[in-house]
Amino acid sequence: MSTLKLIIKDDICGKEVYLCKSIDEIEDIVFNIFTDWTRGEDTVQEIDEHLRSKGVGYIKVKKL
Repeated sequence: MSTLKLIIKDDICGKEVYLCKSIDEIEDIVFNIFTDWTRGEDTVQEIDEHLRSKGVGYIKVKKL
């Protein structure tokens, strides 16, 4: 299994980098940070699109 690099940048916390082993782990991190969003109803992509459209950050996932 490959490692996934999660990069979250927002205007409050700055830039954080996490190394994850699964999409579930990525979702755990993202939905613990962005608590106004609901896992199962919203997606990481929707949060990323919202951050980018407001010009306040982004969420990137890269396979290492």
